[in-house]
Amino acid sequence: TFRLQDYRAVTERFDRIVSVGMLEHVGVPNYDTYFATVSRLLEPDGTALIHTIGRSAPPAPHSVWLNKYIFP
Repeated sequence: TFRLQDYRAVTERFDRIVSVGMLEHVGVPNYDTYFATVSRLLEPDGTALIHTIGRSAPPAPHSVWLNKYIFP
């Protein structure tokens, strides 16, 4: 099932949660809310996969390859 829904409004629990690219949009100030929500929605023996593309350095120009194939 795919949904277009605010993750904070979800009420059911899940065996698996896959989050692709959310952290870039949630933002560092909201990480606590995000991870608390994932924890609340996940069954005790469940598994979460959190995918993100990030960096620890300030933004910099991308390579030609990244611009062509990853961020067109």
